[in-house]
Amino acid sequence: MTDKTRIVTKGDIAKFWLNITHADFLQADNDYKVDLSWGLFGQHITIGKNDMVTDEEGHIYLVFDSSDMSGWVKAKCTYDVNDSDIEGGTRREVNEQWLCFVTSNPTPAICDRPSGGDGHVTYTRVYGSDVHAAWLNLRDSNKQPLRDSDGQQLRVHRSESEVFDDN
Repeated sequence: MTDKTRIVTKGDIAKFWLNITHADFLQADNDYKVDLSWGLFGQHITIGKNDMVTDEEGHIYLVFDSSDMSGWVKAKCTYDVNDSDIEGGTRREVNEQWLCFVTSNPTPAICDRPSGGDGHVTYTRVYGSDVHAAWLNLRDSNKQPLRDSDGQQLRVHRSESEVFDDN
């Protein structure tokens, strides 16, 4: 993993868009969790579905404070898929992959480590603020809200390219 978006500066609040595309699984309806682990002593945190941020379009964001982390961080996503062949009707799936590298030193390049996983779970680093809001309020140059003839504030749809902007 040499992707610069996967290098997190210690102390950052990191955001990753979590997308589970496994057949027979609906991310909006089914339960899941992500266990993050790091360090020599097996430090870890668990972030459940209800602790993640959901935007107006249903995208799910894994958000965590990296202050207590260092080094490679592994993400273990656990979720159940519907399967009538299994007693109880669900089958447990576990996806493990390297999510990011937390460092307190500027690192121009880092050794390669394959992300792993089976392709059903992806994480995309997000830098934009207010990811939960799919719409932005329009304002004039004096920062006053723009309104239509009925007095309703005008809004514009936020594009995904803005939310996932690297800047």
